[in-house]
Amino acid sequence: MKTEELKKKILGPPFTYSILLSSLFFICGCDQFIEDIEEEEIKLLSPEQSAELNVGEVLFWWDEIEDADRYDFQLVRPSFAQVDQFVVDTTLQHVDSLHTVINRLELTLSPGIYEWRVRGRNFGYETNFQSRSFRIN
Repeated sequence: MKTEELKKKILGPPFTYSILLSSLFFICGCDQFIEDIEEEEIKLLSPEQSAELNVGEVLFWWDEIEDADRYDFQLVRPSFAQVDQFVVDTTLQHVDSLHTVINRLELTLSPGIYEWRVRGRNFGYETNFQSRSFRIN
């Protein structure tokens, strides 16, 4: 028996069908594995609403959402309703092979009034932004 005939016998239709079915499942079934997080609400932990802080480093911290794999963090002066300065606009994502997601950020800020907000995202969905205002004296 020739090598090609042997390959056809060994890798015949069952192997071909399994590859075809696996490919079809991957293409059509991905949405079934992406969790809808649009109704989730991020709980902001620090700084608190209307906090008055001293000049120095400020810890921004929020609870993680189980199925979010990244967070959009934005910080403006003085507010999102009236932006004079966009201080930070960044996305925090996986930082290691364990897929740990950053849910905190530390920044050194000058005196002024600020508003910050965060929303969670995954491949298919995003939460609404949650925001808070604070002052640096």
